[in-house]
Amino acid sequence: MGGRKVWLLAHLPHEYIIAGEKISPYLVFSNSHDGSGAIKVAITPIRVVIPT
Repeated sequence: MGGRKVWLLAHLPHEYIIAGEKISPYLVFSNSHDGSGAIKVAITPIRVVIPT
């Protein structure tokens, strides 16, 4: 999007066992530089991949 919207994925250093399943958490940061939205931060067990 030409730098108007950007995102960053950060792998957190600790893994957790929840209901017998190993969870590797990530933080996802997103921001728009064109004024169309606010900074957003989310935690997810899924590695986010944006198709190009």
